[in-house]
Amino acid sequence: MPDTSAPVIEVRGGQMSRVMWLVGIGYLFFIFSDHRDGIVRLAIKGILKNQLHLDPTKMASFLAIASMAWYFKPLAGLLTDNFPFLGTRRKGYLVASSLLAGILWIVLSVLPASYGSMLTLLVIINIGLVIGQTTLGGMLVQYGQEYKATGRMSSIRNAGENLGALLSALVSGWIASHFIRPSMAIAGVLLFVLIAFFVKYHHEPRVTIPNTGAAKATLLQFKKLFTSRTMWIATVFWMLVRFTPGFQTPLYFHQTDHLKLSQEFIGILTFINAGTALVGSVAYIYLCRKYPLRTLLYFGVTLSVLSAFCYLGYNSQLGAILVESAAGLGTGMAFLAILDLLARSTPKGCEALGYALIFSFGNISLQMSDVWGSSWFEKLGNSFTPMVWINSGTSALVLLAIPFLPKSLVAHTDGHHSEVGAEIYHNS
Repeated sequence: MPDTSAPVIEVRGGQMSRVMWLVGIGYLFFIFSDHRDGIVRLAIKGILKNQLHLDPTKMASFLAIASMAWYFKPLAGLLTDNFPFLGTRRKGYLVASSLLAGILWIVLSVLPASYGSMLTLLVIINIGLVIGQTTLGGMLVQYGQEYKATGRMSSIRNAGENLGALLSALVSGWIASHFIRPSMAIAGVLLFVLIAFFVKYHHEPRVTIPNTGAAKATLLQFKKLFTSRTMWIATVFWMLVRFTPGFQTPLYFHQTDHLKLSQEFIGILTFINAGTALVGSVAYIYLCRKYPLRTLLYFGVTLSVLSAFCYLGYNSQLGAILVESAAGLGTGMAFLAILDLLARSTPKGCEALGYALIFSFGNISLQMSDVWGSSWFEKLGNSFTPMVWINSGTSALVLLAIPFLPKSLVAHTDGHHSEVGAEIYHNS
């Protein structure tokens, strides 16, 4: 009989490659248009600090409120997993959410700067970005588990995010000084470009789920998620990683007020950090197929802890360059291994909802740690050194949590973990 396995493998390989590219491009453009990491990151902070005259705690609070949509990612996951939109499970949400955020970035670019208008529009923009990224995350988990490629998919995601941060850093400092308003419109136009990619390259069968079927599927998902011990262990692990009370708003004030660094130089530092993180992303594509996830977690988190201590030397331009180089690589390697873990721990059939739920708790941990850290930063007389010790200690706690991770998730290399997603399904 003729061998038909080769064409099947070739077709599946082509599908996986297309999805991997879409995931990478999607995260790249979403980062460009994200006020937290994209081309307008320093411009937004500059407006808040220099035009609206917010102190560290008030700025952190503003950013936490503006980002609150990221705390509700599970709602977006619930929608995209169970309720088809425009006849598709993923594509309709990707297109509509990108269109919403793109239009509102252009609106924000022409409005006068005020606390209320900026906050309102950023909240709605983030709702669009949350729906888009959550849907994309669902694709990552769904196809990553199907092709046993969660490590490679996570590497592509991280490479897209780091490349986006890298390119954004090249222009964000200059934008913050010379090009604030037009940059917001550019962020919107970039999302329109992303829509064109989704429309042309994401091929997805049309689906419909009756209302009764959607309701039953929703209840089944919640049962799976809330009884999944493995996923909740991974969630607590992620919250520990994201708890960084001194390396966000306090670091920005340390850079601008204490070190007197220009916006352009801060952009260069972000570029350096993202560049070394991108190197880690490329290396992880090889490492995840050679070493089991447990080994990569210990390696990455240890590098992250050591790089956190390096911030004690963040007291000059040269020191900042060296620290950001080490921090990008250390944090990048830790994040890659952890993203792989999160993709493996997400239940099958709940890809977007489960992945989003984990990330929502991480976002809450990140933003609350920034507000808490900014408050302590002011109480300590805007001294950055105590914040470094606090961050280093919270990073070290992650090492203590690794032994508690289920063996079924961390004992395998990428491409061989046959129990990805299944362990949770059977235990639910």
